[in-house]
Amino acid sequence: MSIGSGDWIDRDDCEQLGLAGEDLARRYLERNGWSIEAHNVRSRHGELDLVACKELPGDQGVLVAFVEVKSRRRCDRFSPALAVSYRKRRTIARLAHRYICQRRRTGARYRFDVITVDFSKRPAAIQHIEGAFDAQGNTC
Repeated sequence: MSIGSGDWIDRDDCEQLGLAGEDLARRYLERNGWSIEAHNVRSRHGELDLVACKELPGDQGVLVAFVEVKSRRRCDRFSPALAVSYRKRRTIARLAHRYICQRRRTGARYRFDVITVDFSKRPAAIQHIEGAFDAQGNTC
């Protein structure tokens, strides 16, 4: 399968597209100084695509970003970021809270990011929306 070609994709192709997008997002974050702490963290309530960490300058500690990755073959109608609904944002926030509690990550700062991957461009275009929403699921 060639990601980015054709107009119709079936469920397996959607899954492949999502995995390819997550892989590109992971590499993008690593190139920009982030460490990937976890990916595809699943529970019965949903999934966290990527959990990334970055040392902040000075004595500011660590920043943990919970990253939702949205991939599209064609982005001519709307941005993939718009596909992250309020309900999905609330789910991500709840999963992040559980993740933080389970790992007892005290002292770290947290935020919610969205990375969009547009496969209609060559090479694929990546947009990183830092602090895209808050812990209540409201867009910032």
